[in-house]
Amino acid sequence: MAAADPHSPLVRAKAAAEQLAMEGNRVTAEAVRRRAGVGMSAALAASREWNSAQGASRAATARTSTVATAGAVSTEEPAEDEAIPPMPEALRRHLEGVADALWKESRRQARRDLVQAQRTHAGVRTQLESEIASLREKSERLALARESDEARHRDLVAQLREEIERSRSREAAAETEAQRLREENRELVAQAARAEGRAEALQARGSGS
Repeated sequence: MAAADPHSPLVRAKAAAEQLAMEGNRVTAEAVRRRAGVGMSAALAASREWNSAQGASRAATARTSTVATAGAVSTEEPAEDEAIPPMPEALRRHLEGVADALWKESRRQARRDLVQAQRTHAGVRTQLESEIASLREKSERLALARESDEARHRDLVAQLREEIERSRSREAAAETEAQRLREENRELVAQAARAEGRAEALQARGSGS
């Protein structure tokens, strides 16, 4: 008989039932359906099979306990060479299917986690590259603004120096003009004094004659 398809809904539902039981959750059709992502028919079949198997196991345990407490079972240890029946083929196939489904599901989950981590890494890298580009742009703008401010400062300093030189030139020209006017004034005063002296001399000679 061919082995069950590990990708079939029923096998996935059985694997989900085993996972729910190992996690301590109730194995219900709805819980199996949500966990395995299968239809309700496969989930119902898997939950019934798992609960039936657990019920049979509990019943067998209860019967063994009852016989033991009643003292009907011999306390002698079984012989070491006592034949142990092999695992039932159906149970072996079931366990193989569950193990295979769990293994493949864990591999798929690992791949999904890897893809998600790669996407997250790519997103963070893109964001960091964008922030770095923005910082570089701001730095360049600040550098250009600083260069522009320095150029304006140099222009203002040059203008002030030129204005100072022009003021000094005007001041020197004004001083030269003032000196010239003072000299002309002294010359005019001297000329006036000489003219007055000549006039007085002429007047004195006129009076004497």
